[in-house]
Amino acid sequence: MPILNIQLLDGRSDEMKKELIQKVSVVTADTLKIPLEHVQVILHEVSRKHWARGGVTYSEKQ
Repeated sequence: MPILNIQLLDGRSDEMKKELIQKVSVVTADTLKIPLEHVQVILHEVSRKHWARGGVTYSEKQ
């Protein structure tokens, strides 16, 4: 039973997150040839002030 952990910056709509979960689940099930209900997805939303690239947070880049 695969468990997919996805980290992403906060701020996306519930509809976008739902679509992401659905599409990633289907691709995983198809690729691994397992039932869709065996795929688990966990989204970890991270605040832009807690995620940095090159020493600068994403909240500072806005």
